[in-house]
Amino acid sequence: MNEYCALCRLELSSMDVLLGENRLADNEILCNKCLEKVSEINQEVLNNLKSFSLDDMKKILSGEFIIKNKEQSSETESVNTEPPKLSEEEYDFRLGQIKNEIAGLNADLGITTRGEIRALPNILFKNEKITDIVEAQFINGGWSGVLMMTESRLIFVVKYLFNDLNKAIIPITDIKFVEVDLTIKLNRLIVHFKNTDIAEFSIYSPEVTNRFCNKLNAGIKPKGIVAVKNENYQPLPKESVDDIFNKLEKLGTLRENGILTEEEFTEQKKKLLGKI
Repeated sequence: MNEYCALCRLELSSMDVLLGENRLADNEILCNKCLEKVSEINQEVLNNLKSFSLDDMKKILSGEFIIKNKEQSSETESVNTEPPKLSEEEYDFRLGQIKNEIAGLNADLGITTRGEIRALPNILFKNEKITDIVEAQFINGGWSGVLMMTESRLIFVVKYLFNDLNKAIIPITDIKFVEVDLTIKLNRLIVHFKNTDIAEFSIYSPEVTNRFCNKLNAGIKPKGIVAVKNENYQPLPKESVDDIFNKLEKLGTLRENGILTEEEFTEQKKKLLGKI
């Protein structure tokens, strides 16, 4: 696996390589910052990333405007493009729609996911419906957030109190199969991609893990495996105790300043203490 961004040569983070979303036609990988820089010059990069090579990226940065011939359907194009920017009124309306969809799914989401939910109107398309959504932790990087699926995309969104928004989006058509491992407390959902990459998520209950797996596999042909045992478990990397207590201190300050309610403080505190 590539360990450095092909353009800036800085070490790739787990979010850069999650789900292989920044992979180019020649199998090189860009960090999120370089991808954003190139796409600001040529929007076509976001629409058709896997048709561009590293040489194409360098030419774009040097001032050449490159357009790739698309052999994708309109459905596939909608998977790889970004939704249009919403006005404040459109955002509020779309957020209400999304909250109603989530309520209809009977998704048991905690108050710590409110930041992720508020980000969804700028991630989902106008007619894109959520088919399932769960709280999950990306095992490879230790991030906790919201994992959801639509008819065409698998989306992982992370929004912490002290961090910017991060997201990873992958077309359903890029997934080979999904399996679950219920032999440990983490209840792992293991996503296998056609390019041989693997992403692992921890979901809070075995019932929810199986439900999400079955729904995701239902959209993949051939269908994947429902559940397996995996003896090669690698433990989830933990934050240091000092990092956790620093965050607890910041939470206390936010509560004292009235930014967090007592309920929000307790929920965040419980989440952090569970990592020790």
